[in-house]
Amino acid sequence: MGEGGVFILLLQLVLVLFVAKICSAILYRLGQPEVLGEIIAGIILGPSVLNILKPNIVFEFVAEFGVILLLFEVGLETDVRALMGVGKGVGLIALGDILLPFTMGTLVGYLLKLEHLGAFYLGAVFMATSIGVSVRVLSDLDRMDAPESRAVLCTAICDDIVSMLFITILFGLLETGSLRPLIILRTILTSTAFILLTLFLGSKALPRLMTALNRIPMRGTLLSFALFLGISTAYIASLIGLAPIMGAFIAGMLLAESKEKEVIIDDLTPLSHVLTPMFFVLIGAAVDVKSIPHLLPLALLFILVAIASKTLGCGSTSLLAGFKGSQALIIGLSMIPRGEVGLILARKGVDVGLINQNLYALIVFMVLGTTLAAPLLLKFLIKRGEETEGES
Repeated sequence: MGEGGVFILLLQLVLVLFVAKICSAILYRLGQPEVLGEIIAGIILGPSVLNILKPNIVFEFVAEFGVILLLFEVGLETDVRALMGVGKGVGLIALGDILLPFTMGTLVGYLLKLEHLGAFYLGAVFMATSIGVSVRVLSDLDRMDAPESRAVLCTAICDDIVSMLFITILFGLLETGSLRPLIILRTILTSTAFILLTLFLGSKALPRLMTALNRIPMRGTLLSFALFLGISTAYIASLIGLAPIMGAFIAGMLLAESKEKEVIIDDLTPLSHVLTPMFFVLIGAAVDVKSIPHLLPLALLFILVAIASKTLGCGSTSLLAGFKGSQALIIGLSMIPRGEVGLILARKGVDVGLINQNLYALIVFMVLGTTLAAPLLLKFLIKRGEETEGES
């Protein structure tokens, strides 16, 4: 690529970010989450409307980097001891988060006359969760320290492990026609070992290392190491079948107890403000607006099932785990977005022949619908709860 091509890409990137900020500002003035503006900007600039934003490896790189930074920041600002304190009820919440969406998604698959593997695969897509959007909303509303937000993060980790495990089983069935217990066992053991070893070893070694790095009289040393830790942990997570953003979140948690945490956050925030919006813009750009009228009835069914299954599944088990009604509803709504996890699973399904292009389009609409609905519903519920507390 010549110098002119590089500058064209840079101009496109800056234009996209500028439009995203304008849309976010408009939505903010209307009392809505800023992330909605970024998704809408993607729809406007994407191939189906203005066709200015054409996703390529550069945009995808920036978007992936942005969402990794987002979850890394969330991990940095997470109180690890408080997070472990909600662990007792997380297994119960995760059970509702996984079982009901999978069951309802599988039933939808059978209604569409899919084969058994195709129906199970659709159930797995409905089961998966991407909390990037919800985390952004909770963070914008300064709710990340709330008990329900910590429960959301713990549940998302469980959800990610189970979803990837189930997809591994399905792909094994598709390739061999039979279950492969060794692969299933390996996936469970490697995922669990990765999380436990990372947290244990990191908590022992990192505090001393960060203190030593802080003595180096050079700007950006702590930030450079933090980025190396976050990205390398995300990469290792991807190698063992977990979502990279979960690896980034765990890496952030490792630094949450360090004395240098505030310095890292201050250095990281400007970079995140530039890169993170691109992830949400690309979610919007993935929508083919022209196919909406043709698939609208089924798309609405997918969206409603996706919202209802997570809200009811997580909400009911959150109540059983001891959370209040409003907290349980926040947990349920936070698990609604399917985000990049749903898109990745849908793409894999097309590649291996489990689903066709129409079903892929429906999953994309479902991802967009849940991604748009979650911020609106969360913002409304939290603001209403704050107003009620203020009146009382």
